[in-house]
Amino acid sequence: MLEASSQRIVWIKAVERMCYENTVYLPSYVVHDMGIRELEHAAMAPRRWELLTKSGLTSLEEPIPVSASRTINIPDHLSEPHRLFLIPGGRFLLVLQHKHLTLWDLAVEPIEPLHSVPTNCYTFTTHMSYDGRSALRILTITEKYNAYFLEMLEIAPWSTTPQFTLLDTLFVPSDYVLDFSSVCGDVVAVVHGPMIKLWNFVTGSWATWNTNCQSLQILMTEENITLIHQTHLAVWDIPNFLPDAQTEAIKDEPQVVTPPRKLMSYPPSYTHPESGYSCYGLCDWYTGSPQPLWFDHISVHRDESSDDDPTLHVSRFDTQESGVHWTLSFGLPFHPDTAIAPYRVSGQNIVIIWCTAAGIYCHTGAPNVDRMTTLCLLKGVRITRTSFCPISGRLVYITSKADGIRVIDFLPPV
Repeated sequence: MLEASSQRIVWIKAVERMCYENTVYLPSYVVHDMGIRELEHAAMAPRRWELLTKSGLTSLEEPIPVSASRTINIPDHLSEPHRLFLIPGGRFLLVLQHKHLTLWDLAVEPIEPLHSVPTNCYTFTTHMSYDGRSALRILTITEKYNAYFLEMLEIAPWSTTPQFTLLDTLFVPSDYVLDFSSVCGDVVAVVHGPMIKLWNFVTGSWATWNTNCQSLQILMTEENITLIHQTHLAVWDIPNFLPDAQTEAIKDEPQVVTPPRKLMSYPPSYTHPESGYSCYGLCDWYTGSPQPLWFDHISVHRDESSDDDPTLHVSRFDTQESGVHWTLSFGLPFHPDTAIAPYRVSGQNIVIIWCTAAGIYCHTGAPNVDRMTTLCLLKGVRITRTSFCPISGRLVYITSKADGIRVIDFLPPV
């Protein structure tokens, strides 16, 4: 009996460590109600996904086998869904509908909404609270004329009666279109053209500065903001905040340029694509987590001397205080309608999901891993209407009639 109890403690710690290392939402697992075999199964999740993609290496016209599937029917009082986010761990699902944001628990039967909150937002990002064990925080962004309305919501999905709670709101006018948003701890960052704006939604404080140029992407930590540009990266330390964000946010945007603390060049061995590139990286869920500051340059590569189809050339970089390190290069199939989702993490791998008119595909990659698999040959699914968690091996997508959500599991249960 004592040995079994000790084993449970060891495996509970292993699940907690897996969640920390992979930035998985720990309440996805009810660890204290799980048996040793279930705990072992959960702790080994990243390895199970890697083995599945390794064994499922076939033609991209052959999807990997499905373990189980089901459909969630949308209640009549809720409008049709148009954006999904599967919380890392695969249990909880956020669904954005017209004028509603709804949280679902996919681990219970029958599957029903946990709670729904009215919203006019067109996009949202989701994050864990600091301890990784309690609430989910959701930043919603609603576009208004020459301005944006930010809302920070919180919900504890494991509680007896989960409810969305409004933490704070902020009205942010700007002369520029909103390019990016990110959340790290209690701080929201929004990038409007050359303007960076920081809002601490707990203390109600504010900071802003003018970078004098537009960027391709943002990387954020508790200490600094890094903007990615075509030829370099620019780093600013997070400054002291001013009180009263509600007043500061509506003031004129600064005209004086604040230079970065440092500029970082790409490695001399890296040659920039002549045709230019797009910049992709980890889903904002991972901001402020133990994950490295990875990002990719993705460009279309055409061999003029060959009749072969063009490919997407991917160059991966790791950003550190010492500089930018080029870690990996690989190719993906190119289709004119390719749409790529923000990346997920599974063990040492970055998992990329992309959609074309023909289906939903997946690339699992690390310095010594380069695998492509087909998740689903499903025509006409848009990338915003899908979400995938490699830790659980679960794919969700909105059905063609937008009256339901399809849930597909690739990893078998215990």
